[in-house]
Amino acid sequence: MTSVFRTIFEHAPDAVIVVDSAGKVAHANREAHRVFGYQADELAGLQADALVPGQPWAGGQVASVAPFGRRKDGSSFPVELSLSSGEIESEQAEIAIIRDVSEQGRESRLRETQELDAVGSLAAGVAHDFNNVLLVIRGLSDLLLKKMDDDELRERVVRINEAAGQAAELTHELLAFSRQQILRPELSDLNALVAESLAASESSLGGGIQVRSELEPALDPIIVDRGQLSRVISDLALSAGGAMPAGGTLTIRTENVALDKLSARAHPGLGPGAYVLLEVADSGQGMDDLTRARLFDPFFTTSDDSAGLGLATSFGIVRQSGGAIWVESEPGRGTTFKVYLPSAAEAQSGTSELKRPAV
Repeated sequence: MTSVFRTIFEHAPDAVIVVDSAGKVAHANREAHRVFGYQADELAGLQADALVPGQPWAGGQVASVAPFGRRKDGSSFPVELSLSSGEIESEQAEIAIIRDVSEQGRESRLRETQELDAVGSLAAGVAHDFNNVLLVIRGLSDLLLKKMDDDELRERVVRINEAAGQAAELTHELLAFSRQQILRPELSDLNALVAESLAASESSLGGGIQVRSELEPALDPIIVDRGQLSRVISDLALSAGGAMPAGGTLTIRTENVALDKLSARAHPGLGPGAYVLLEVADSGQGMDDLTRARLFDPFFTTSDDSAGLGLATSFGIVRQSGGAIWVESEPGRGTTFKVYLPSAAEAQSGTSELKRPAV
């Protein structure tokens, strides 16, 4: 495979397999291994019929009966299959795109989103009440500083004021996570924001990290708060850099995406329509399911020197902007963040079916 095709192949959101003339799997991407329950590289050489029984693997024709997939453990699940013939590495082959259309995958994502929404509602209440207390602390400390002559005591009050200021910053992050901060949305070019954010955070990524940009030249504009979305891009890039302490490759990609009703079912919080996709992928150590499930929890971190709410803030900013964010990762196979944001035309459309989160 060419490097471009390999990148698209590995980061496709659906399971993709290449079937040779003998009906065996010649190549399978990460999502195929995950969907069918196989470890890395276990699918190579397996009869494709073991994955989708009854499917004729020749001629680019999909079986007339509704196909179903079979996992390694023998369990079955409904799939949507698209098949086409092509030439891979000078050999004729069938390229199959397989989507899990069972409720299990959709419900898992929906449950995670609902849990974070519930935590966000609680965080909003705490942030507002805590901010009221901080206003009193900062107000009284300001009055004390104006009337205090004792240098030693004055220094202590200054520290109280500074600590209250730091706590106030945390309340702002809580409001961002709970989607109750004030945004200033404007027509924006995501590619330009990516370039600016990478330039600002490049010195913090550490040595040995190669940054690759694969930006769609004709990318649709979006309506977002530029400062807040720049923060999301920087936070995701720095998170990716932290996963590659020994160096690696950070790939940032943008793309126009259209979700039909079937595709939208796999993306809780989004409806059918036109979106702009931002992908931030690293070649780092990856993470297990438990870590991945907690990644957007407030204050959760995999780093010893991080501060603040971590990626929970990014989650809130994206959701308040009418989009959605997910992470795909496996131990030893890197991590990919996917951010969907409605295109400007879709966001302004009176007939849009986008499911905007409540704010």
